[in-house]
Amino acid sequence: MHLPFQITKNITLLGSELFNLYLVKGETYAIVEGGVSGITYPFLEQLSQLNVPPEAISHLIILHSHFDHMMVFPVLKERYPWMKIVTSDLNRATFSSEKIIAKIFDSDRKITLALQERGMISEAPNLQPPTFFQLEITVHEGSVLDLGKGMKMKFFEIPGHSADCLAAFLEEEELLFCSDGAGFYTPPDFFRPNYWYRLDEAETDVHPCFFITI
Repeated sequence: MHLPFQITKNITLLGSELFNLYLVKGETYAIVEGGVSGITYPFLEQLSQLNVPPEAISHLIILHSHFDHMMVFPVLKERYPWMKIVTSDLNRATFSSEKIIAKIFDSDRKITLALQERGMISEAPNLQPPTFFQLEITVHEGSVLDLGKGMKMKFFEIPGHSADCLAAFLEEEELLFCSDGAGFYTPPDFFRPNYWYRLDEAETDVHPCFFITI
């Protein structure tokens, strides 16, 4: 699949084969999922190909706080401070912990170096861990983020993969962003369970809309 790839009229897949980011278009744009820092420059080039200026992006959505789903965002926040980080209420504590933030950045650095060593990327930002990770908007079960033009994103808590894991449902598109909440997908038709937190909570906290996934 060549990226960027248009999924629907208002949703575009960006990033790489290994690390997906999604551009959601309303009156403003949101980026759902943040990958690793190693795909930051290819991602910015993809935005340029789509003629999407950074000024048009208003929200950066972290569906759970594992390093491989959020590390393009520190660079974007530094360059474009008006972009607002959106994530679970539970991450107020997580993103205020200097020890946890250091671990997140260290894990990202190791994977990014591996990508460089394998020739999958040519360069990457040199990120230094801050004492905290800035966020502006926290959400919980039932929260709604309105991007305008009918694009409303409703959040559900799905804590099986991680305690803070969220799904985001776009009713206008009949589409669910479930991050790692539905397991790990291996093409063409295999899903591996990916419950790092609590399988019992994942099994008992199921919403009907979870059958609509990408």
